[in-house]
Amino acid sequence: MIKYLLPVLLLAGACNSSAPTDTETATKHKAPATGTIVAADSMDIVEDKLNGHVFSVSVIATDSSINGTYDVEAIWGNNLANSTIRLPHGGEHFKPLLRKGDSAYTYILGFHFDTDTIFHDYYQISAARGQIMMKYIKAYQ
Repeated sequence: MIKYLLPVLLLAGACNSSAPTDTETATKHKAPATGTIVAADSMDIVEDKLNGHVFSVSVIATDSSINGTYDVEAIWGNNLANSTIRLPHGGEHFKPLLRKGDSAYTYILGFHFDTDTIFHDYYQISAARGQIMMKYIKAYQ
């Protein structure tokens, strides 16, 4: 019986494929822990010096960040707005970055391609007089 079992065990061990598993892929492109603030910035609201309010934007990791999904939270004074974004397909491992936009009270969420240092615009967060607007501004294929 043992002489028949040994070739079966050797054959089963040789059948392992070298394709990466889901755990290996997740480790290679490790997503931040859920609730981690990935990018954030804020600026004073100049028109509201009395209360000292700010306009702030935070990009927060979710349990789906391994797939490129993040929460965006924007605050204008006492007003709060939340949204969820999805980075372009194929770019799930891109890290979201924030920079100030050209207009007042505007932030642009974007990313760098793997070895590229150019900031690629993707999503805009803007506010004025307590109204917060978030929208995709570019698409990538």
